[in-house]
Order: sequence, then structure tokens, then C-alpha cells
Amino acid sequence: MTIEEIEELLQEAEHSLKNESFSEAERHVDKIINSFISKDPSKHNEDVNYVLLISSAYRIFSESLWKRGFGKDSIPLAEKAHSLALSVNSKFDIAKTAFSLGNSLAISCEYHRAISFFNLAITEYIEIGNERQASIVIGNLGNIHFNMCDYEKAILYYQESLILHDKYSMKQDYARVLGNLGMVNIALGNYTIALQHLKSALVLHEDLNMKADAARVLGNIGCLYDNIYESNHAKSFHERGIKLYNELGNKGEAASCLGNLAACHANLGNYQMAIECFKSSIALHEELGNESSIAIVNGNLAKLYFS
Repeated sequence: MTIEEIEELLQEAEHSLKNESFSEAERHVDKIINSFISKDPSKHNEDVNYVLLISSAYRIFSESLWKRGFGKDSIPLAEKAHSLALSVNSKFDIAKTAFSLGNSLAISCEYHRAISFFNLAITEYIEIGNERQASIVIGNLGNIHFNMCDYEKAILYYQESLILHDKYSMKQDYARVLGNLGMVNIALGNYTIALQHLKSALVLHEDLNMKADAARVLGNIGCLYDNIYESNHAKSFHERGIKLYNELGNKGEAASCLGNLAACHANLGNYQMAIECFKSSIALHEELGNESSIAIVNGNLAKLYFS
């Protein structure tokens, strides 16, 4: 396979990955990887550009897998991508593959290893003057510490990433981190601060037409209001989130939000509406074959009938 053929396949794979066409992305890079494996091993490192292209193929395959939920399976591919980048000492590619490997490990709940690779990515990006990309990795460090329930440290990383996102006018990234900052404040019980962050994130998501992110934040605001026993406020946010998920065709998230809306109606004493929402949620989960979710919603519905 020629360099030109590999570059063309990689471009198609990156495009497919961006559009969440995961099977297409994997099909493209699988051709490249098989070509590499069948090549004489003594010639694997004969051309730096070739090695970096192969590294990209492994990275894309890994990212496609963890985005599909196969975190453990993605780790060996991410490690191979990183190893190839190290073999030719390309700082940019070392940083990029370290970040990708960190994501694979984080998805697999191997948080301490993920932190070490995220820190390596930040160091390499800073050394080559790519502070913009480093800011994204810093935000992911915040996510890891959030998942580890180290909330104070998560806040520090989120705040650091927000400063850099603002510096480089990274509006979408800024909005997402602002939403994450809202969620960590919910975990700390700082509901007023959390609500401020979430509502600010929502305004940005809507201004930037980030519908999926806006839907998620709407649901989070609804759940926050439910937590502080203001279900009358929660209801409209849940309904708006469901509407957006329906527009996006995201039936799984719509089903989850319907379950939250049902609980909201139950809190308000609107039991018939609650039952209807639970049944709509079950119907969507059945369509998607989500057996565990069906069982959970059926359990909540049963509690409503016998309460």
C-alpha cells in the first residue's frame, strides 16, 4: 500500500469517526493495519512519515472502539499507536497518542494510568507550543478526578481549562467544561452555584446550536430541581430535553429523560402522566433492546402502582 493510499484511507476514517460512522472508520484503518502487519518487520521503521501514518491508523481504530463502549479492547491499539509515535520521537504524535491512550484507560476506569498519560500529553503539547490542545487534556483530567470523587481537584482542572478555552475562543469546549463544573458542584451540594454554571452552559450550547449538549444539560438542570424538591421547575427542563433528543433521533437518551419526567410527575402528584411517561420510556427501551433499562423502569412503574 502506497503512502498516498494510506493518507486517503486515513482521511476517510477520520471523517467517518467524526460523524460517528464507527464501522466505516474501522473498516478503513483495518486495511492499513493489515497491510502494515503483512509487511517485512525489518522495514517497519524505514520511513518516519510511514510510521506516523500507521500510528494514526491504530489511534483511530482505538478511538472508534472506546467511543462504542469497548474501552478494554481499545487499550492495546492505543498502546501500539503510542509506541510507534515514541519510536520516531515525534512530540506532536506522542502527545496525541498519549491523550488517546489516556481516554481509553479512563473509559476503562484505569484512572491512575490515564492520569499519567494525560500529564505526558500536556507536557508534550506545552513543549511544542500547542496550549490550545493542552487545554482539552486538562479538562479531561478534571473529568477523571470527578469520577474518582476528588471534587476539589476536579474543580481546579476545570477552572484551568476554562481560562485556556476562553483565551483561545474555544466556545464549544468552554460550554462543555462549564456544564461539567455544574455537575461537580451538584455532587458537592452547591446547588445554587451548580445551577448558575448549568444555565450558563445551556445558553452557550443553544447559541452554538450544540443540540446534544443542550439536551444533556436540560436533563441535568431538571434533575437538579428534582433534587431540591422543585419538581414544578424541573418538569419544563425535562420536557425540553426530551424534545431535543427526539429531534436528534436519540431514542436511548429520550427514554432515560422520559423516566426522569415520570418521576417528576409523580412528585407533583400527576400519577396518570407519570404512568404514561414510564410506559413511553419502556416502549423506547424495548425498541432498542435495552433489557436492563426496561427492568429498572418497570420497577419504578410498579412502585408507582403500589405506593
